[in-house]
Amino acid sequence: MLSSLIVGLFLEININRFNIIMIPCVYYIVLGIYFVISQKRKILLVLIAIMYIIMFGFFMKDYITQDSNSEFTFTSGLEEVVEFCENSDVQNVYCIPFNNEPFIYFLFYGQYDVNTYIDTVQYNRKDGTFGNIKSFGKYNFYLPTKMKENSLVILPKGEFIDYGLEVKNKVTINQFDIYEY
Repeated sequence: MLSSLIVGLFLEININRFNIIMIPCVYYIVLGIYFVISQKRKILLVLIAIMYIIMFGFFMKDYITQDSNSEFTFTSGLEEVVEFCENSDVQNVYCIPFNNEPFIYFLFYGQYDVNTYIDTVQYNRKDGTFGNIKSFGKYNFYLPTKMKENSLVILPKGEFIDYGLEVKNKVTINQFDIYEY
């Protein structure tokens, strides 16, 4: 438990990096329940059971009723962003690299043709590794220094880069702002 807390001090915490604390938490929960059972404290055992039933009820309520896209998870809204870009008749789509390999979402949700992808893909480095995609088709995974007309720019919600051009349209989809130039 202590080592997971120490790791948390040196990292920017998110849901992935702090999973290390789950194993000690489960261990101490089981140890506590075992202690209560072995001491034959029935009142405490009943209170623990009631507490778990209540917490499970809260969990189920949120699990069934809560819109997970409102939590801005890693990929929330990306399907709608890709659909918006696919239905747009712009020549270029620019987005900052997010979620490590953002191009996979445009390939998957856009059901992009493999042969077209192979013909148009450009890499950042010559080795052509998987996470090294600079662009394919009309999709570019960098932000240019000078924006071209008839382009879309995808940014995290609330961010804006002034390219000195008139923004024709701004659409917000979940955690992303899409600017049309």
